[in-house]
Amino acid sequence: MNESINHSCNFLLAHTLFFPWH
Repeated sequence: MNESINHSCNFLLAHTLFFPWH
């Protein structure tokens, strides 16, 4: 998996966990 994509995935996951209403 591309590191860039992996980083984006983690970033989106963090946003989903911290901002579920977003």
